[in-house]
Amino acid sequence: VYYEYFRNYFHNTEDSSSPSSSKKRIQEERLQDLVYIQKNFPQAMDANQMIAFTEGLIAMVTGDDENDGDANKNKNSTTDWLSLRQRLHALAELFHTALYEYDIAIQLYSKALYLTGTAGDNDNDDDVIQNKYVADTNCAIAQVLYDQGKLTESLELYETSLQLRLLVLEKSNDTDNDAEQQLDVASSYHHMARVLWRQGKLDDSKVLFEKALTIRLKYLDNNDDRTHTHYDVIDSYYKLAIVLDDQEYLEEAMELYEQKVLSAWIATLGDEHAEVSAIYSNMANVKSRMGQLEEEMEYYQKALLIKKKTVGEFHSSVADTYNNMACVHDERGELIGAMDLYHKALELWKQILGEDHSNVADTYYNISIVLEKQGMLTEAANACAKALEVYRHVHGPDHVETMDAEREWLRLQDNIEGENQRDYDASDSSSSGSSSGSSGQNVKEERRGDEEQGTSSSGGSQ
Repeated sequence: VYYEYFRNYFHNTEDSSSPSSSKKRIQEERLQDLVYIQKNFPQAMDANQMIAFTEGLIAMVTGDDENDGDANKNKNSTTDWLSLRQRLHALAELFHTALYEYDIAIQLYSKALYLTGTAGDNDNDDDVIQNKYVADTNCAIAQVLYDQGKLTESLELYETSLQLRLLVLEKSNDTDNDAEQQLDVASSYHHMARVLWRQGKLDDSKVLFEKALTIRLKYLDNNDDRTHTHYDVIDSYYKLAIVLDDQEYLEEAMELYEQKVLSAWIATLGDEHAEVSAIYSNMANVKSRMGQLEEEMEYYQKALLIKKKTVGEFHSSVADTYNNMACVHDERGELIGAMDLYHKALELWKQILGEDHSNVADTYYNISIVLEKQGMLTEAANACAKALEVYRHVHGPDHVETMDAEREWLRLQDNIEGENQRDYDASDSSSSGSSSGSSGQNVKEERRGDEEQGTSSSGGSQ
């Protein structure tokens, strides 16, 4: 319905009595309306309709629906090319973030890049303006590449953008915009650091996060009248804490989480926000590696309460937290509590992700550990066999998790045979049974969920 309405809505501007400038203004306004509709009602068109319609709209606004030469007639007007560039960016963002059509988003950003590169009169002021907008568009493309997992290409574009932004900062005579330009440089450092973090280059990532934080503290958080810490400053502290966490600097990471991130998010967003839940989960992960199980459980419980309020019971992050809380129960010897939570996680995973997913296999594997500790070897072997079956389907026979599950299943089968042998020959079973049983406790280790820190929810933030 929306598609047909807006298709007719646009085509009805062809009124010969209307001045050309008026028609163009109406078309541009309706393009903005379309972007609004698509952002709020992404189901309005399928991808093919949107592609065709977008091309038609761009042609209408640029005037190149009749011949390509007309497309360039207004490029030297700063107002015209900036307006069109803004609309191209809006459409590209729509394809990127709402429709997940990454290649189309890059095509639209590339059109904006071409438009920017051919605009202006090439004097010094225009050079500065063009460099700024080229850098911004390159950053937008780099973000799409980042979301596609093309990290090397993404980093190259971020580096190119950084050099342009440094050039803008050097050449600009506009001291009023100095803070904005400095913050653009900080943004480049921050995004490059995110890519390096995902590539596992933690030392380089930490250096760039610190550079971004230094600039942001100077230009965003130096006002005594501010009631809240600026979002970008909090985000810099957050990412820096994650890197310290990954580097095993646990005390330093915990200090940042507690003193710089958690309190700032609560003050800014309230104490029942998804970002606050993510911090509690990350803090629980740190406490786990510090061996502080009581504090770990406390943070997981806080995270779980917020998740249930913000995303509901039926969500993958809730299953993650159930799984990790079960691991804590297991480590504390509370096997009944562990089993209850593992089964809650398992049922959620199966409903959300289906039977054939590595998270389902991990949970079966963890259940087998608890069952073995309870002395229920046959049930443990059955759970391990289910994990093995899913691992084979998801990863193949040669993956480390598949081979590990297969070893554990064979070991459990040996233990069951040892138990059966005891029924016939008590003198032989007393030594062989205890040996294999203790081996089981030492070899197998629960598989925890990654929660927020290991996913893109925090890492992928703008």
